[in-house]
Amino acid sequence: MFTQLPLSKRLAILTLALVLAMAVIGLIYDSAVRQQRDNAAILDAYGQMERLGLSIESCMLQARRSEKDFLLRLEAKYIEKVGQQSDCVRKLSHQLGQLANGLEQADLVKLSGDVRRNIDAYQESFQQVAKEWETKGLNEKSGLQGQFRDAAHALEKLLKDYDSAKIWIDLLSMRRREKDYVVRGLDKYVAKWEKDYASYVHHVDTALLSDPVKAEFRAAGEAYAAAVHAYVERRSSGVIPETDEPIYKNMSGQAHVISELFANHYIPDAWFHYLMMRRHEKDYLARGAEKYIGRLDQEAAAILANAASSKLPPERLEQISALLKTYQQSFHALVAINQNLGKQTETMRDAVHAIEPLISRLSQSVEKSRDEIQASSREEIDALVDVSRLIGVLAAIFGVGLSVLIARGIIGQLGIEIDALIAAFARISNGDLSVALPKARAGSVAHHLVTMRNGIEQSVLQLLLQSQSLSAVVQEQGSANDALHHGAANSAKKARSVVSENKEIDTRIHDLNATLGRSQESLQELNRVSGMLSENTHTIASASEQASHNVSSMASAAEQMNANIEAVGQQLQRVSDATGHAQDVMHEMSGLTAQVSHGVTRADKASAEARDNASATLEVVNGLTAAANEIVKVVGLIKNIADQTNMLALNAAIEAAGAGEAGKGFGVVANEVKELASQTGDATKMIHEKTGHIREQTLKAATAMESIHQMISTLSSINQDITNAMEGQESAVAQIEEAMQRVSDANQEVHRNASELGNAAQDVARASAEAAEGARDIAASTVKLSEGAQAVSQASDTVTANINESRAFADEVAHSSTAVQQTMRAAQRDAETLNGVVDSSVALLNVAQEGSLALADAAARFNVGQPAFDIGRVKQAHLSWMGALYSLSQGGGDNLTLNDMHECAFGKWYDGEGRAALGEEPLFQALEAPHRAVHELAGEVAELVKRGELAEAQARLQGLDAKRRALFAALDAFYLKTMAFEATP
Repeated sequence: MFTQLPLSKRLAILTLALVLAMAVIGLIYDSAVRQQRDNAAILDAYGQMERLGLSIESCMLQARRSEKDFLLRLEAKYIEKVGQQSDCVRKLSHQLGQLANGLEQADLVKLSGDVRRNIDAYQESFQQVAKEWETKGLNEKSGLQGQFRDAAHALEKLLKDYDSAKIWIDLLSMRRREKDYVVRGLDKYVAKWEKDYASYVHHVDTALLSDPVKAEFRAAGEAYAAAVHAYVERRSSGVIPETDEPIYKNMSGQAHVISELFANHYIPDAWFHYLMMRRHEKDYLARGAEKYIGRLDQEAAAILANAASSKLPPERLEQISALLKTYQQSFHALVAINQNLGKQTETMRDAVHAIEPLISRLSQSVEKSRDEIQASSREEIDALVDVSRLIGVLAAIFGVGLSVLIARGIIGQLGIEIDALIAAFARISNGDLSVALPKARAGSVAHHLVTMRNGIEQSVLQLLLQSQSLSAVVQEQGSANDALHHGAANSAKKARSVVSENKEIDTRIHDLNATLGRSQESLQELNRVSGMLSENTHTIASASEQASHNVSSMASAAEQMNANIEAVGQQLQRVSDATGHAQDVMHEMSGLTAQVSHGVTRADKASAEARDNASATLEVVNGLTAAANEIVKVVGLIKNIADQTNMLALNAAIEAAGAGEAGKGFGVVANEVKELASQTGDATKMIHEKTGHIREQTLKAATAMESIHQMISTLSSINQDITNAMEGQESAVAQIEEAMQRVSDANQEVHRNASELGNAAQDVARASAEAAEGARDIAASTVKLSEGAQAVSQASDTVTANINESRAFADEVAHSSTAVQQTMRAAQRDAETLNGVVDSSVALLNVAQEGSLALADAAARFNVGQPAFDIGRVKQAHLSWMGALYSLSQGGGDNLTLNDMHECAFGKWYDGEGRAALGEEPLFQALEAPHRAVHELAGEVAELVKRGELAEAQARLQGLDAKRRALFAALDAFYLKTMAFEATP
């Protein structure tokens, strides 16, 4: 009967039944809502407790942070913050306990009480730690730290007036120069004294002495200088003061004043022990090791012992002792505080370790209780929902039963059963394209649904494929952009580094020019000294020749004297034969005696002149030795400059190599500078050898002149003997003239004296010959010395020319450096521009990445099956090594190791799992040829690059993109094929 009603009435009846079912469901839902509201109030309370638990944790963390800040920075404000945050924990835990009590949660009430008790213990222990730190001192100027530092600074200020060791050294040196001048009277000791006095003034000005003490040392030094200058002026006038004269005593007395000052202001090693004591103090404060305490006490004892052994006034000694005692007492009190602080800090840590688990348990308990309430509420609501669902299902069954007849008429237009059609629409709307539909007549809804599903499936497959391809390209492009960005940043950095290094090179070149200029001045001084050396050697040669001439004259006089002595012997023989001729013989004897006296006088004069010349020659030789030593110093300076130039050239060559092509010209100039430095070093070595030869020759000349001086002294002694003999002879002649009766005795005495005189004359002649030979040796040595000086002068000219060439090359290096800086600045601007382009590319790439993700997300909403492989990863891997291969063919990047087609990730899948599952598929088999072609061409290009044939490699790479497109097209076709699946009902 119901089926015979019109369709509209049947629909009305069905709608009424459905409304009644919905009313019942509404009543049940209202009951569920009321239950949910009650449960929500309970959950809200638990939510408040949970938030309170989090706040307690936050306050505790802030308290710990303030505690760490206090221990790290030692500022009083953090003590107050710890107290505030502890009060916050205490207050919040009390509120949580009240809420838990209202919900009858005894465990939570107990936990909140435990938290309050432990936070009280933590705050109390922290207050103890803070109190100990306030006693110790929150900074270096407060507490015990301030006390022992004040004592240390007072001790430092006091000990500064006792560090005058360098002044004592200067005084000893000045007294030495004073004694040298008093004994020898040479002006060079006055110059040395002036140099030592300048050092004394400098050390007084720079010593760690107070201004009044410095003033005393300055005044005493000025008085001593005035006394020395007065003595020098007196002696320069030709008068040599005796040691008991007031002018000499005044000079010694003023020096004694400085000695007394030094004795009253010097503690041995006081400043050293003080610095070591402060060092051990710092070591203890930084490391806390107890060994530094004993070391500090040892240094303090050393200061006190050295002070006690000095000549300090007793009151000063007591002051130093008191300051050391105060310093040590304060330091040891600080050590005790540190030890107590460790215990207090450990107590505070124990309190923290006790409270943190309690807070954690409190939060966990609140969360657990809330979860239990939520689960209970959910079960009650689920029960109500199940009842409403049951009623709804019964109402639906009733409605479906009533509408079956109506539906059967409509099904004919749908083409299939309506349930199947609705299920198909539901699955397709949810993205499941695997739904299978029975065959329906053309024009029906089911037929059009199949057509729509197939079209959507193809679109989604293409969308998924292209999104993965786009993602692979975007990721590879991102890597390329990162490489570009990194390369541009490195280029800019290297350009800045090259510019900075070139600036440093400019500075070094400027310093090099200045150093070369000073070296040129030193070489000019060397030329001047060499010229003086040559002149002095000529003077030595002339003096030696004069000495040789004088000695020859002396030898002639000695020979003449010997001849005269023989004549005397003949006359004496005649006296023995005929006394009648005695008067004539005595007359002739008187003449011969006068000649001998004259010859002896000339010999004595010649020996005196030779002695003076020998002394002068010895002084010249000593001057030559000093000049040779100065030359050695100058040569050392030039060698040092050459070594510095060589090192600078080496650094410049390294920087030029780092600059690449732009630094090649600069590297050539740097090598030229290095070569010049080597030539300069060789020249200095030659000069050093010449000066060594000069020093050897001057030492030989000094030895020879000493021998000449000894010979001349011997000759003077012989002349004195001759003079004495002549006086005896004159006495004998007088006796002969006075009494002829004693002629026989006088004749014998004269004969004996003549024999002695002949022997002496022979000795004079022999010594004279030896002296002449020594003088000739001196002349020959001085000629060699002159030749060596000329060689030094020529070598210095060569070094001067090398220095001029070095300066010219340094100017060329500076010019090249300027050009390199300009090029590097341009390269830096280009790198910065490239960075901007890369940043713009990154922005575009991000847009592409977002699009790719959106496409992938859209495709993921549809179920089109699972692919056999990840095509995105395959394409990205191949694009990655292709990009590296392009970079390698352009000469960039490192060596690239390419796997063959069977060793890459896709090749392994293809040969293994893929072949086993899909080996019979034609599209699978079609992948092998393009995959092999890509890998073989890549391997050929890599081999060409390895052999350095970059042009051929780049030419071969032109065909790689076509093979890549063929491979990717085959991959796309195979990918779409693997996504195909059988539809499921």
